[in-house]
Amino acid sequence: MKMNSTVKIIAEVGVNHNGDMSLAADLICKAAEAGADYVKFQAFHPAHLVHQKAQKAAYQVKNTGNTEGQYEMLQRYSLDAAQLLQLQSLALQQGIGFVCSVFDLYSLAAIQVLQPKIIKIPSGEIDHFPLLQAIGKLNTEVWLSTGMATEVEIRTAIDVLLASGLQPGNLVIMHCHTQYPTPADQANLNVIQSLRHTMGLPIGYSDHTRGIVIPMIAVALGAVLIEKHFTLDTSMPGPDHAASLTPTEFAAMVKGIREAEIAMGSSKKMVSDAELAHIPMVRKGIYAARDIEVGEVLTEENMICLRPVTSLPASKWFEVYNRKANQSIKAFEPIEI
Repeated sequence: MKMNSTVKIIAEVGVNHNGDMSLAADLICKAAEAGADYVKFQAFHPAHLVHQKAQKAAYQVKNTGNTEGQYEMLQRYSLDAAQLLQLQSLALQQGIGFVCSVFDLYSLAAIQVLQPKIIKIPSGEIDHFPLLQAIGKLNTEVWLSTGMATEVEIRTAIDVLLASGLQPGNLVIMHCHTQYPTPADQANLNVIQSLRHTMGLPIGYSDHTRGIVIPMIAVALGAVLIEKHFTLDTSMPGPDHAASLTPTEFAAMVKGIREAEIAMGSSKKMVSDAELAHIPMVRKGIYAARDIEVGEVLTEENMICLRPVTSLPASKWFEVYNRKANQSIKAFEPIEI
């Protein structure tokens, strides 16, 4: 995987540009300002993606009405290669990576003018083997989204990609739940760890839940990529705006993820310099619980552990227990041997 240890954050514009290039440009600029590492669009041609009589998904009907089918809706949101190239140029100027999800072979061929370094395979294409084969032959990094897929289907898709020439080090598996929005109890974030174990590949998370907390948890569980839908206004018309983050919300998520990364720290248990400074006052030493005479046996009857630590810390308790005092000790004086 061509990444450093920092979690990469993707602002998924998808079709939230509503077919408006000016809006698409604004989304790129706002995503860069919000701290995203990548902005992601969708490359599809309606005639190569969906049957003209195909109906909309339930969430699409809820958000856009049912007066048209998928084909008519997607015609409004389709961007051609020239438009994507223009948006990629703007992203480069803004210092943010540009990625496309590819839905069909026609569009895969068309976006080669972008010389893509990364291609995202959306969840619905995980069993589209001709597309997977064509992508596997390219010298790119691949993000494979896994919504609606079983582990067997994921493994099969991986096998197709690798058999087509994709190098394992260029593949990231994206845990995903295809529901807009996804209820928190359906996110199943523990899958991030189980997929990493069973697939032996880095795992990202494409999030469709509301809010910003769940992506932070995904980072804590080891996600190396976080993808979240991005919009300027959740009330705008379109299928995905309602399940997206605004720039302010996205920036808050980025901040939280960066803090989560820092908090993850090392897997090795260590005592920090700051903690070392607290030990003298927070740990305990062994003191006389009352006056102790010479030769008296030291037990819990005449010893007590109190702060601050002394030359005889509490950890030496068993070394002095049942020994005889070699001198008299006043109550609450440190015991020394």
